[in-house]
Amino acid sequence: MPRVLLIGSGKRVVEAALPVFRRAPGYDIAGLASRTPKTITSEGDEFEVHGLDTLTRERLSEVDLVYMVVAKKAVPRVLRQLVETGADALDLLIETPVMLVRHLGHRKLAEAFRSTWVSEDCSTLPCLDAARDCVASGAIGALERATFDRSGYAYHGVAMVKTALGGGPIRRARQRSIPGGLRERRYVVADGREAIVRDPRDYALGTLTFHGSTGELSDRDGAEGLRLEAVTDGERCVAFRAGDARRELTEAEIELMGDRSEGVGVTAWMDGMKRVGFLKLAARIAAGQGAYPLSDAIEDSVVDYHLEKLGRYRSTPFTRPDAPLARFAFSALTRLTDR
Repeated sequence: MPRVLLIGSGKRVVEAALPVFRRAPGYDIAGLASRTPKTITSEGDEFEVHGLDTLTRERLSEVDLVYMVVAKKAVPRVLRQLVETGADALDLLIETPVMLVRHLGHRKLAEAFRSTWVSEDCSTLPCLDAARDCVASGAIGALERATFDRSGYAYHGVAMVKTALGGGPIRRARQRSIPGGLRERRYVVADGREAIVRDPRDYALGTLTFHGSTGELSDRDGAEGLRLEAVTDGERCVAFRAGDARRELTEAEIELMGDRSEGVGVTAWMDGMKRVGFLKLAARIAAGQGAYPLSDAIEDSVVDYHLEKLGRYRSTPFTRPDAPLARFAFSALTRLTDR
């Protein structure tokens, strides 16, 4: 039974991590820690949060997995504390975007754990499971591209692109302003397929469309082709349907889905879908399969950074974050900014 220690005490812990780990089969919550000791309430129950100074080597020997969500600027400091007290015997699940780009020279701290994964729950949304099964059935032919209109954002949007297209790392990307006060990002993955993400994100208006060689799958009202939709029983979301494909939700997942928000498509259920996606990541870890890869999450944040600062990204030995030259450059940047 994995024993998980939660480091953090904010909204993400209260509204997602605690509800998920309390329902994740086989998990035991071994405690919570944060910069400031306190008591927090999640789903009507109180939880005691201890100070980070209680994380001794002996204390960490009692846990198997650390889930960490702290302020971005504090990530290197907390990672260093964990590494100095026995991280090599622990698995780490760290919140997106892992760390600030200027801190990527500290990446080795995140790599010092037995295994390190990222809690990118936009990669495991249940609606994407249904869409993937629909595409695999050949119902819309070969998947050629995807469009996320106000349904994806920043590095989360990059993760959704990779998940939807299944084409590996980002080859190139561009950003431009479009009418209506929107911004459009175009991504090309390693196998040449393309995705478009339009923001700002607005889950009340957001839609997802998958373009195939012979048809289309979408949750847009009035869209031609197959329909991607939530299946409800009264007020409860019990499944997602994409054409003839159906992703059933377990009772635990139905509880995590919660209530529907305002919206025209499946993104009206986005808050709940992310909790269900988090649960799937936890289940993968317990099964020995791991969660979202650290290298993918870092690439997502670096691509997003390039688009924000330069309006474009192209994978090269100087920009691809896993490449030796890029890692050397990030180390130099971190040394300068840490002064």
